[in-house]
Amino acid sequence: MESIIWIVIFVALALIRVQAKKHADGDKKANASAQPANRPRRTPPQQVQRTAASIAEAKAKVNRSLAGMNDSDAPQPTKIEKRRAQQQATADKSRIHQTLHEKEQQELEAKMKQAMESRPQRFAFEDTDLMAEVADLMVCGYPTKKSGQRDFIAEGNAFLTRISTNSFE
Repeated sequence: MESIIWIVIFVALALIRVQAKKHADGDKKANASAQPANRPRRTPPQQVQRTAASIAEAKAKVNRSLAGMNDSDAPQPTKIEKRRAQQQATADKSRIHQTLHEKEQQELEAKMKQAMESRPQRFAFEDTDLMAEVADLMVCGYPTKKSGQRDFIAEGNAFLTRISTNSFE
């Protein structure tokens, strides 16, 4: 992957040099007609600086293209700008949640108000006497049926007989 990046950089630099030579050749032709032939030609320092700047610009274009960016892409925001954007997004979400919560509260209050204004609903068990069944259980007791019911009267008589016979012996 690195070799591909270097190849792209070298190709870009080669294209820049070719364009710079073409530009210099065009300047030579224009200067040759305006200057006498015996005077030596010098490149002005501004042109050298432009070439260095154009090389730096070409490198930046190559780096942006490798990163998947276009020349029209905006520069990356700084950390402070990112943090501010994140805080703003958090505040926006908070406001949205707050408004949604307020709407839910208003809807809930409206439903409660509507329920308070409506007539109370009657249920079927309101017409029956629930305490009547409790009173019957208190008087009669809980109906139980055991499989081996005891005869308490007979047991009491047998006990008394046993005590009375044992006491005289």
